[in-house]
Amino acid sequence: MNANSAGWLAVAVRGSQVQNNALKLQARRPEIEQQAQVSSGRPEVIDALRAMRAATQGYAPPPDVCVSYQTLYQALAGFEADLHQHIHLENNILFPRAIAMEPRH
Repeated sequence: MNANSAGWLAVAVRGSQVQNNALKLQARRPEIEQQAQVSSGRPEVIDALRAMRAATQGYAPPPDVCVSYQTLYQALAGFEADLHQHIHLENNILFPRAIAMEPRH
């Protein structure tokens, strides 16, 4: 295996991991989106994610596209999954801990 094919294999494996993470978070998406709109005060972020998902038909690349195109769609799905994870961590872990640490009067 040459360096170029090893690189593409690494991209394919990473893409598969990203896709798995995206699928795991898909069931929780409505809950996370609602929390994000309420807690983060950034509904425009959620709207942008919805628009991106709609424009890509749920990150499903058209048939017979090149590997770069498929990798892009996998990366977009991973970006959305990572952002939802970030929102979840902020809303359910970081913000409550910060509030708990504030001095009480």
